[in-house]
Amino acid sequence: MRFLSIIAVLVGVPVIAASQPLPVAEYPFLVETYADFDARPGQISFDDEDNLFAGNFYLAGQDGVPVSVWKISPLDRIPVPFGPPIPDPDVLVVDRNGDLGGTGSVLVGGGDDVYEVPPDGSDASVLFSGGCLSNIQNIVIDELGRLFTLSSPSTGVCYIDETIETFVEVGSQVRSLAFGENGEVFVSYDDSVHVYDSEGELLTRGLARGTASGYCSTGVFQDLLQLMVIRDGDLISIELDTLAETLVLSGIAGGYLAFDSVGDFYLSETSNQRVLRVYLDPTAVAVPDLSEVGNAVLDQNSPNPFNPQTTISFSLTRTEWAVISVFDLTGQRINVLANREFAAGPHALTWIGRDAQGRAMPSGTYLVRLETEATVEARKVSLVR
Repeated sequence: MRFLSIIAVLVGVPVIAASQPLPVAEYPFLVETYADFDARPGQISFDDEDNLFAGNFYLAGQDGVPVSVWKISPLDRIPVPFGPPIPDPDVLVVDRNGDLGGTGSVLVGGGDDVYEVPPDGSDASVLFSGGCLSNIQNIVIDELGRLFTLSSPSTGVCYIDETIETFVEVGSQVRSLAFGENGEVFVSYDDSVHVYDSEGELLTRGLARGTASGYCSTGVFQDLLQLMVIRDGDLISIELDTLAETLVLSGIAGGYLAFDSVGDFYLSETSNQRVLRVYLDPTAVAVPDLSEVGNAVLDQNSPNPFNPQTTISFSLTRTEWAVISVFDLTGQRINVLANREFAAGPHALTWIGRDAQGRAMPSGTYLVRLETEATVEARKVSLVR
């Protein structure tokens, strides 16, 4: 199952103390604190090694030294300063493919300029300036390698390919933007989301109306194209084909979203000074309608316990898409063994006890999960080093 999600998240809620409880996750979602900050994290973005970068509102300092960007490794989840000070450094994006700067560089929206910080964080230089760039509030890269920036309160959306151009002008407060799978651009306003084509022509206005729409992001998370938007403090999933709504989280305190390499999404709760991770419960099991579709079966791995590798066997009653993932017991998806179409019948995969980045996992119990259109099954496996 391959899919795309479009996320819009609330801004403008009152400041809440960092000791506030986590938002309430609806089944089958779970939520945890991924990282705590001594400052207010802004826009977040991942590099290819799942290092998370966060902009810093108000250039707050650490030990008296101004910090523009934080870097959080998935190994320890501790924010550390990255790069030199930059003015107004609350929004950023990682240029994974080197479309605009160097491969892996962090592009930071600082005031009226876009700065480039190389992957080693050694310096910062102005990459783009002038034109329609002004008071940059959001910065993203589309599938064509164009850099889009959002200026607030009323300037509009700029895009940068070979030149700096105005994508669309707006006359009211805008929050953030995101991209659809066919080149659509979603621009969130205070009360709804408008949809434009890749050339800036308005397609749809007034999606997800409510008390403040907000920051948008796109990524792979669910098996249907959907818009997720915070409305009155709730994260709502809206299927764009049917406009059916599903509650995902309640009690959101604002922020930006980003997706890691396995599709979990992360929310920077600016006022709560933390980044949250939202993910599917690896033990959740769907109940299929066996009168319409067949049931997939996940067998116990063999050998179990194992070192260094084990065989994961499963069977399908029809040709269909299947995702086989490995989770740790905290719910962190650490590897995806397969994400493709399989023919009906038995199949076998091998897990060599490593995560998606090739790092050897420690001894312990893990969950292997099989997902198809109608079935989700999980098995515990034991790695003994």
